[in-house]
Amino acid sequence: AVGSLAVHGWSRGALRDLWFHTPSRSDAWSLTSLIALSASYLIAIAAMNRHTVALQQFALAFNAALGPDRNGEPLEPPRLVWGLRPMHVILGVAMAALGLFWGLPMMLGWAAFRSVSFDTTQTFRIALADRLQAITGIAPITTVDDHCADPQCRAPLPFDARYCPRCGKLVRQ
Repeated sequence: AVGSLAVHGWSRGALRDLWFHTPSRSDAWSLTSLIALSASYLIAIAAMNRHTVALQQFALAFNAALGPDRNGEPLEPPRLVWGLRPMHVILGVAMAALGLFWGLPMMLGWAAFRSVSFDTTQTFRIALADRLQAITGIAPITTVDDHCADPQCRAPLPFDARYCPRCGKLVRQ
């Protein structure tokens, strides 16, 4: 982006052309910026999947350490994320059709981040906590109104919260 703006001038028009118009094949700086921006979103998806693979390895090692003699279900390894949520893909394709080619990888990265943060890791942490509680038989220590009551959320709540900031469930009236 800096190289393209240095070549084309530091103006609003040059910035608008960089971000909102398809660069010509002869404009190497703008093409490089477009490719680097798109690649950064795809690299972010790869990093999220690397984290998910680490969780999968932990789940498999955890299950192997417990062995078949422990009662209860084994911990299910989380799935890899690809960012293929319908609305995100539709918006990404629409952005690419408008000439914003970096929009499709961005939307895939956004959907992958949402999947990792709200589905994969949260579900895995809840399953791990429940499994550890079942193994040890020790009830979790909770204080009144410090976490969301929804067992699939369990987000920490601010002192004056009326609704959970993560799931939106009514906390107090």
